[in-house]
Amino acid sequence: MKIVKNIWVYYMLILFPLAGLFIGLKYLGMSSILFAVGIILYATVYRSFIDHKRLYYKNILPEKENYNRVIPAGFYARYFKELYLKP
Repeated sequence: MKIVKNIWVYYMLILFPLAGLFIGLKYLGMSSILFAVGIILYATVYRSFIDHKRLYYKNILPEKENYNRVIPAGFYARYFKELYLKP
């Protein structure tokens, strides 16, 4: 998963699942409950995993920190520049 270090790949990894959820809702007849579950899982589990991997490969967070915590809301807000702006 070292490819997450590339900012363009990172943006694709965070945007494609959302696009898939919205396409499923609009064009494939996905139920609103399934969509809501997908958004919750995306926001808590998936994004936390991807953001942590990016910070880990940029040598900002240790590997074990991802497994020792409950996913707090806004945990990665303090790493905004490193996640979204710095390649």
